Amino acid sequence: LDDAFRDGWRWLAYSLETDGDLIGAEQAYERAQALREEPRTTLHLAFLGPYFPTDMAQIEWARERLPRRLRLLADAGFTAQQPRDLLDRAPALYAYWGGEDLPLHRAIVEFCQRAMPSLQWRAPHVDAWQPPQGRRPRIAWVTNFVHAHTVERMWGGIPRALPGHGFDVRVFTNF
Repeated sequence: LDDAFRDGWRWLAYSLETDGDLIGAEQAYERAQALREEPRTTLHLAFLGPYFPTDMAQIEWARERLPRRLRLLADAGFTAQQPRDLLDRAPALYAYWGGEDLPLHRAIVEFCQRAMPSLQWRAPHVDAWQPPQGRRPRIAWVTNFVHAHTVERMWGGIPRALPGHGFDVRVFTNF
């Protein structure tokens, strides 16, 4: 009813994205941004990708697009105050698409470091770290997904296998 209702365009974009109309979603996100720019919508637009790909062309479109869009955002001076602001639309779906994710992860890391330089802070004691003497190295696994969940099925075998490779593993959860 109101062509200038920014949130209507944003929600239309989200609906089109979940329905697989990526071009329509891109246009609706851009329309929302033209009405009033907002960092969260900027990230939604950059991370745009198919929830349920209909073909390889959609996946390739998103894989090619993401690094380019993140570079453009970083070059334009996009910043964030909190890490959660950067990862509101983390591309978790990419893991389900198959293919090589390393270029995507590198693009995301570079973008996050440029948008929030404090993420590059390194604790001074890290460089002086030495392997523990007299005990196995410890690894903490922090997750909400220790039950019958996709994340547990994908990654759950890792903490179970690590003790056999010489690690002392602790799992922390609030589930």
